[in-house]
Amino acid sequence: MALFLIVALQNSAPAFQLALSSKIAPESLYTIETGKWIVDSPATTSKNLADSLEVGATEPFLIIPVTGYFGRAQPDLWEWLAAKIAAKAVAA
Repeated sequence: MALFLIVALQNSAPAFQLALSSKIAPESLYTIETGKWIVDSPATTSKNLADSLEVGATEPFLIIPVTGYFGRAQPDLWEWLAAKIAAKAVAA
């Protein structure tokens, strides 16, 4: 499993929200805010994740692997990230 940041651009957030809610388990998805998510996915690359979500080819977006993090945000985001990263370390 790998962590990815998904950012829906322009008006693509509804298409991504639908795809994520139907293809990603709730415990593997963290909604930062509308149009921005972190996903814990079995995909090995950003392209693999994009393909698995099957969002229309015209929807603009970014998918970026998360290999580290820093910033200021709600405490539960940091807890979610720390738990996911710790689980990966145990599994490795």
